[in-house]
Amino acid sequence: MFHFLVTSDKGAWEGKVEIYSRSRFLEYTPDDIVAKFSNITSEVIEQLKKMPCLCAYEGEYDIRVAKVKSIEVQAGSVRIEIDFDNRISPIPFDDFSKHKKRFGIHEWEFSRTHWAIKSGDLLEKLRESSIAFVDQETALADVFEDFAPAEDVSGLIVQKGPTVVRSVSEFIAQVNKLNDATREAFYRGHTDIEYQLKPSVFRTNKQGVPLYRNSEHQMFREVLVSNSFDFKDDTSTLDRLVRMQHYELPTRLLDITANPLIALFFAVFSKQQTEEKLGVPGQVILFQLSRDHIKYFDSDTASCIANLALLSAADKNSIDFTGAMDVVAGQTFELNKFNVQPSIRRLLHYIKNEKPYFQDRIVPSSLGSVICVKGKKSNDRISSQAGAFLLFGHEAVLAEETTDTITIHRINVENKRAVLEELERLDITESTVFPNLVATCNHIKTRYQTKF
Repeated sequence: MFHFLVTSDKGAWEGKVEIYSRSRFLEYTPDDIVAKFSNITSEVIEQLKKMPCLCAYEGEYDIRVAKVKSIEVQAGSVRIEIDFDNRISPIPFDDFSKHKKRFGIHEWEFSRTHWAIKSGDLLEKLRESSIAFVDQETALADVFEDFAPAEDVSGLIVQKGPTVVRSVSEFIAQVNKLNDATREAFYRGHTDIEYQLKPSVFRTNKQGVPLYRNSEHQMFREVLVSNSFDFKDDTSTLDRLVRMQHYELPTRLLDITANPLIALFFAVFSKQQTEEKLGVPGQVILFQLSRDHIKYFDSDTASCIANLALLSAADKNSIDFTGAMDVVAGQTFELNKFNVQPSIRRLLHYIKNEKPYFQDRIVPSSLGSVICVKGKKSNDRISSQAGAFLLFGHEAVLAEETTDTITIHRINVENKRAVLEELERLDITESTVFPNLVATCNHIKTRYQTKF
């Protein structure tokens, strides 16, 4: 494996240091690699340091081969220091571009600052592409001598995994064991333990290429154009996002529930109940949140984040957070500098459409946060599922580490078929979780189907 580092900061590689936000770490990275390296422990850092690098700038600039000297995790960011062997000449962009698919690099990657990890042997790929010239072979061999084998991740220390439960009673016992009376608990169920805590609009294909992120604003408007009558009672962008989420449009919302048994149902239920799907362990994620940080549907912070959905990808990418994330509400001058940016002015315009008296004082750190929102019970599904949402801000990442505001626990669920049968005896079924005629008919059909 190897690092592919891209930055818009011209001169960064001459200085041999770059700092990436956590949201840009592992972008355009295959899912199986993300699963191994997303939790940056000291053991993971040592493994990352053994991989070679390709260092690039946004745009059409030469690319350099480098070694990692150090990696440091900071608040909300990751700092990497690299070193070059000057015997290895820079690779002209045009030469490299002809072979980018061989390296697993998507064309969009050269227009976005990010840190990817790609699969395969970098030295071998350079040779196959005739980019590693004969007079550089000795230098390349020296540079690559200390690197781990391309797919060797055996050095990673496997951390103790989540608790495993195989029945409803075991699950309830674990929930009670993890209870924290000082915080409010919410839950989310995944049918596969490999699924990530990422809203649908930020999801990627298996190679790490974003599926919907660059089209968020277009999808939002297309739905309103096609089905405006369905949104006639919605008064805010958040209301509209909640309804779009209900109808399965990719949004920056992540569904959560106050009912642990509802989350357990989602961990074991899938519309195609094949033996293969039933054999894959599910997972329930428990979020324990500080009550002071739970927002409601009319929250100003929620309005700021929700209306990001109306900005184009270019507008969102142009927001300059440099030095702004530590700015607090009382620092008028610094806030003004942030709020006069054209993209932020456009965001303020959208916010004022629903809140005319909103002041031009968006706090940068709020815009990049993940918040819990209790929305209106605008449809039967939200009511039946005791639903709430995690609303993801600009390039926000939900950190797994415990903080002052949130603690995350995971419970793996096996024996799915038996758990589903237990839940049915508690009247938690497809027809009660999804209160519509189609779901009811599906549940009845499954219940009365002849068993062989």
